[in-house]
Amino acid sequence: STLSSSSAASDVYKRQGQGHWFSFDREAWEADDGWHALPDAGQTELPRFKFGDTPELCAWLTGLALAGEKTGTCWPLRFLARGDPKLKPGDQAIYTDWDGKEICRVEFTRIEVHPFNEVSEEFALSEGENDSWDGWARDHRTWLERDGGWSEDTIMVCENFRVIEVLG
Repeated sequence: STLSSSSAASDVYKRQGQGHWFSFDREAWEADDGWHALPDAGQTELPRFKFGDTPELCAWLTGLALAGEKTGTCWPLRFLARGDPKLKPGDQAIYTDWDGKEICRVEFTRIEVHPFNEVSEEFALSEGENDSWDGWARDHRTWLERDGGWSEDTIMVCENFRVIEVLG
């Protein structure tokens, strides 16, 4: 896998991996292009997510969010290809338990994209899972290796949120 970056006004990343090129243009990402998860007029359904990739991890991370210890979450940009929505600050979503029961409604307060190795310690600690960037990096590398691959320059979507309603 290779990554190239342009230092022009907008950061452009291109990665070759798994037989295809994937490009990321930071300026296009940050533009309000109307492509995000808010319901269209007449729709009331918010996007639904769960934390983690196992029932045990989901329960633990959901507990951290409800306790106010977890105010950040992240995922690799490549998840957009499988249908995960692009969100922007102010958007809301429902988090569920592993079985799909609604647990809380959140509002996203900040969303940034960074290569894995440039995710800030402040953000890493906002996830509430570790007490250092190194611990965050170790655990997230393990997760990413289970779910499609990891490299230092994997583009990560870093989302901060606040719980605005406990549902269950």
